[in-house]
Amino acid sequence: MKLLQLVIIAAASFVCQGFLFHKPSSLRLQPGRQIHLRSRGGLLLGAPSTPPRVKMLPSGVMCDTPKGPLDSDLQFYDELMACEDPELAAKIAASMTVLADSFRLYGTSGCVASFNGGKDADVVLHLFRAAFAKHCAALDLPRLRPRVVYFNDPREFPEVSAHVRASIERHALNLTTFDCKFVEGLNRLIAEDPGRSFAFVLGTRKGDPNCGNQECFAPSSSYFPPFMRVNPILHWDYGLVWRFLRTFRLPYCPLYDDGYTSLGRSDDTLQNPALARPDGSGYYPAYLLSDGRLEREGRQKKAPSPPAGAVAAAAAAAAA
Repeated sequence: MKLLQLVIIAAASFVCQGFLFHKPSSLRLQPGRQIHLRSRGGLLLGAPSTPPRVKMLPSGVMCDTPKGPLDSDLQFYDELMACEDPELAAKIAASMTVLADSFRLYGTSGCVASFNGGKDADVVLHLFRAAFAKHCAALDLPRLRPRVVYFNDPREFPEVSAHVRASIERHALNLTTFDCKFVEGLNRLIAEDPGRSFAFVLGTRKGDPNCGNQECFAPSSSYFPPFMRVNPILHWDYGLVWRFLRTFRLPYCPLYDDGYTSLGRSDDTLQNPALARPDGSGYYPAYLLSDGRLEREGRQKKAPSPPAGAVAAAAAAAAA
């Protein structure tokens, strides 16, 4: 009888410590922050059989992706392709086709993603690293790191800079940083390997001010060095960008949770007035903006240049 009691007590202790009552080391933070969903023993009762990142994320919560330059990215590729949202799945598949073609045509060294820490760049970065891992695995290539380029700007929001640094470290990216203008940086990068053709993967979407008539593959403009622009999310809209980031629980810059919807520089970007709370207590997060046409309402418009002679006339009038 005593032996049976000891067995029952030991079993109950095991259940409490390692299984039934074990709480994962998780933490719910403010919107835009990260949490780690991990289990000490790797087992959680009632855990879903499908990958956790393919489930819709509750409002204001995000989860970090596991570190590792290839294995976790390849796993993430499988999760993307298992997306259960039909519209989102179709867009992901189309984007992956564009990226697969770019790697096939330009190779792993010739394809470079431009990353600036904005929401569109976040989407492209995650698609890019997943497609990169799939390409390397399919060709049995050695463990490589995706190439990313970032342009420093003294007017950048500190939150954006911090998000960029965290993303680079989290995904072990092969980063090239420039403290110069975009064209000058591209010229430097291309000059390092003059015999190679380059493709720069961008976050351009239809309707963006700089989009024009671009397609998914668009040669650079005449005033740029020669390269191919690759636009894997060209046909995504504002709402779909947020569905992707939140469906797969991907970190993003916390400014988006404070009412910013389109991030420029700190001296020309404001919170979107369309997201102002009626009681004046602040702003709703960017993913709640229902009309994507208002995405850039927080951008301060540059004052038009005065007509010729207006400045001189105004100065003369003031002197009089």
